[in-house]
Amino acid sequence: MLTNHQLTNIFFGLIIYSSLSFLFIYNRSTMSILSVNFKVYGIVQGVFFRKYTLNQAKMLELKGWVRNEYDGTVVGIMQGQPNKIEMMKKWLSTEGSPHSRIDYCEFTQEKWLTEPEFQTFEITR
Repeated sequence: MLTNHQLTNIFFGLIIYSSLSFLFIYNRSTMSILSVNFKVYGIVQGVFFRKYTLNQAKMLELKGWVRNEYDGTVVGIMQGQPNKIEMMKKWLSTEGSPHSRIDYCEFTQEKWLTEPEFQTFEITR
């Protein structure tokens, strides 16, 4: 048989566990915007890759930016609904602009946000 002290510990343990579970679920549900950094390698400069990326991002209602790097890559940040981020990941990895050749694409620094950090999607320099 359990003592009053043991029952009290079990009771408060359940309350704390329930509270933490609720906070985790609540926190996850309020953070519905996904932010992802990307870097695209291949022939992606001088082929209107940024312009096509801008158009695709706007079509998917994403926020963020895209720019050319000195090493010949294209980098950026995209933020939006997770399903649309996945669509953009696929587009960046396999389609791009008509004259581009994508060797590979890196996606890093995925994080959840409560709201986008950018108002629009734009080409930066």
